Amino acid sequence: MTPAHIGQIIGGVPASHESPSRVRRLGAAVAARPATLATALAVLVVGIALARLNASDYQRVVQRVAVTPAALRELRLWTLIAATLVQADPGLRVRFFTMLAFVVGSLALLEGRVGSLRVVLVFFGAEFVVGPGRLVALALLDRVDVAEARRLLNVGDSGSSAAVLAVISAYVMLWPRRRAVVGFAVLAVWLVATSVPYRFDVELVHVIGVGFGVCVGEGLRCARTHPAPS
Repeated sequence: MTPAHIGQIIGGVPASHESPSRVRRLGAAVAARPATLATALAVLVVGIALARLNASDYQRVVQRVAVTPAALRELRLWTLIAATLVQADPGLRVRFFTMLAFVVGSLALLEGRVGSLRVVLVFFGAEFVVGPGRLVALALLDRVDVAEARRLLNVGDSGSSAAVLAVISAYVMLWPRRRAVVGFAVLAVWLVATSVPYRFDVELVHVIGVGFGVCVGEGLRCARTHPAPS
């Protein structure tokens, strides 16, 4: 009796067919999410390319690619894309791979619902709101004499966290209303619980990212509920 026969007797499906079927399903899932794959590869390649830099050199790179007043004055608009791909901390450490996992998971979920183009626009479009929004918020806080606001205005900030939060928020907005409320409650608790190690401007960025995702998600929900007439 062959292993295939034993598998057919025990499970009703030949053992030799089970693994290829899972591989095919995984391959189909990856092929259906090209934007997730391309974005994750971009984050990984950038991380590998910068992995050898020491902390001071890495911070100089962050300052160069971040959306700062100087970058906007000099019309370095490429920073609105680059800032999302360069993580805030140097090296290929646990935090880097945790963020990479969040990038893959969040984009894969939303891409499966709204398609490749829209998920790319949400992920990379977030920085077009988050970067300038952070500067505006810090400038307003500086006007009311909030400590550190003036210094942080010229300190670069980069990373994928705000874009990931925008994607997650847009995805949650596609849920039924009651589930979405629960989802945002969990997200709020998580943001508060993880806020301690960060500068306060990073929390501003996260809040702006969530707000952007909520607005985009509401637009996507309405588009799905009330499609444009053909």
